[in-house]
Amino acid sequence: MTAGTCELCGAAGASVCLEEVADYVTGVTFDIRRCCQCGLAWTDPPPSSVKDFYPSFYRKYKLQALWVLRRLYTLRARGWARRLQGGHRALDVGCGDGWMLSAMRALGWQVVGSEISVSKARSAAEANQVAVFVGELDALHSSAQFDFVILFQVLEHVSEPFTVLRRCADLLSVDGAIVVAVPNFSSWQARLFGKSWLHLDVPRHQHHFSPNSLQYAMEKAGLKVLRTRFASLEHDPYGWVQSTLNSIGFKQNLLMKFLMGFREQGTRITTVAVMIGLSVVLVIPSLLLSIVSWAAGDGAIVEVWCVKA
Repeated sequence: MTAGTCELCGAAGASVCLEEVADYVTGVTFDIRRCCQCGLAWTDPPPSSVKDFYPSFYRKYKLQALWVLRRLYTLRARGWARRLQGGHRALDVGCGDGWMLSAMRALGWQVVGSEISVSKARSAAEANQVAVFVGELDALHSSAQFDFVILFQVLEHVSEPFTVLRRCADLLSVDGAIVVAVPNFSSWQARLFGKSWLHLDVPRHQHHFSPNSLQYAMEKAGLKVLRTRFASLEHDPYGWVQSTLNSIGFKQNLLMKFLMGFREQGTRITTVAVMIGLSVVLVIPSLLLSIVSWAAGDGAIVEVWCVKA
């Protein structure tokens, strides 16, 4: 695929919509191109080795933040399970810490997770007593079938998302369902903050979906979208707070680094104190903005619930 050609719809002439977006870890800059036909956007140029851009502290939050995140992930997984009362087997692609697998296992599901990181897969399996394999989905037997497939905050990270979607569709049982959640590139946050938006996360996020482009991708993979929702307590209010801090002059994603226990070199204690104070002040407005954006269909995260077409 050339830089200006969309891999989803094949249209040529994609234009740069955001220039020189900096990676908050390395400082390397990337452009974001968007297809004028389907609305899919992508990071340009794609990283030759995306693993080089994942820092050792990536998603390793302090215990207090981890507790909150785990509770929210668990509640979300339980909600999904209640909608699938007749299901038996679930696959979580890019399962991370394995929290969702653990929640569904506690409800009687047989669960399997996948991860590309050996250390991540091992820690998730040991901490939650679940099966997690390392590698691509092709490692699963061709006859494997699942009643529920989870792609939660994963599709934007992979270099070939449409290959992953088609493989997930093949793994889905006849009456099964798949849930996909990604950052919403056409959200209020994305449009307001531009390069300062937390959830751009270049180049780890290699693709940037709008609700329309995500639905088109599902349809091309042989899936039918039954429901689209935008509510995400895990990501939306946090996105408003961190993106606001980014836009008013704080170092990029400084709050995120603080919550991960990473000390930004050269950052004064007074700066951190001011940042924390502003973050507390922004919590209530961020919650209110999140709720309104969910109702308007412009939340920072878009989640689709799909079945085989």
